[in-house]
Amino acid sequence: MALRYLRPQLNLLARSYHTLKPMYIDIAVNLSDPQFQGIYHGKQGHESDFQAVLERAKEQKLTKILVTGTDLPETEESVRICKDFHCDYLELFCTAGIHPCSALAEYNAQTGGKQKAEEEEGDYDVGAVDTRIKTLLEVARSNPNQILALGEFGLDYDRLHFSPAKIQKIFFAQQLELFAQSGLDLPLFLHSRAAHTDFCDMLYPYLKDGKFPRGGVVHSFTGTLEELQDHVNMGLYIGINGCSLKTKENLDVAKEIPLELLLLETDAPWCEIRPSHESHKLLQGHKLPYESKKKEKFVENSMIKGRCEPANIVLVAKVMAELKGVPLEELTDQVYKNSLKFLNLEK
Repeated sequence: MALRYLRPQLNLLARSYHTLKPMYIDIAVNLSDPQFQGIYHGKQGHESDFQAVLERAKEQKLTKILVTGTDLPETEESVRICKDFHCDYLELFCTAGIHPCSALAEYNAQTGGKQKAEEEEGDYDVGAVDTRIKTLLEVARSNPNQILALGEFGLDYDRLHFSPAKIQKIFFAQQLELFAQSGLDLPLFLHSRAAHTDFCDMLYPYLKDGKFPRGGVVHSFTGTLEELQDHVNMGLYIGINGCSLKTKENLDVAKEIPLELLLLETDAPWCEIRPSHESHKLLQGHKLPYESKKKEKFVENSMIKGRCEPANIVLVAKVMAELKGVPLEELTDQVYKNSLKFLNLEK
């Protein structure tokens, strides 16, 4: 479905947004999601407020956003968004990859078949998988100014109803292999959910052999302390959002992330910090300076209840600073440097 976007109307005050610290880079935003066009479950709930979402991001001192590509069409759409809305005050970049939950749909799109999720033991045409990935890589090669990371890809055994483990593993293995052969000097944007052992067993040999010198990030990390240590030992960055901070156990683990490996994200429109989350207490009443409305009662320039935005990254940063026991500016300065290094934007 072609989404509707208004051309950016730059706020004349934008120059002042980024003259004061803290500043932020959101390394995971699903800007192609229909919710930012006011569409929920296929129905128009309110008018598109895409431009307002970007304006709020700028007001909260975001300077860069990494838009996630989770399949071939979404990657192509993300590239279009980056080209249309990239500006000096809010730079937009994106990733190129096939998410584990998209694996079955991408296989069917490539083959024209109707393989069902429950057919885990079915035979898959690895050649068709490779063709899909090679097409994705051509998009990456053709758009070097937009695509700064390869992914989102990995394994997700929590949601096997979307894609069975077998096809997930084929797509993960083939993306690792073809990405390594591609000659693209890009970091990996990784997804691991309830699949830690298989994930590490498949990824580690490539990292150990130096196939991905730029490393990668485990996005939206929700794992255990032991899993965190495995990722740290592999030199991977750890991406933290509201879903990473739901429970006391989550907070105990997040506290142990080395500051030099921490990246912040929102995964908007998902993964906001909710009042029911353990992390909400650490906000100590801090909230964004915008009215929030239910989608049915939307008014211009209001946020939508239950829909996360890039601007919410300031809340994730606040929680992490409280957990680490450091001033907010100290944390955000280090994370900003980490993000620039991850994206190879230090110059």
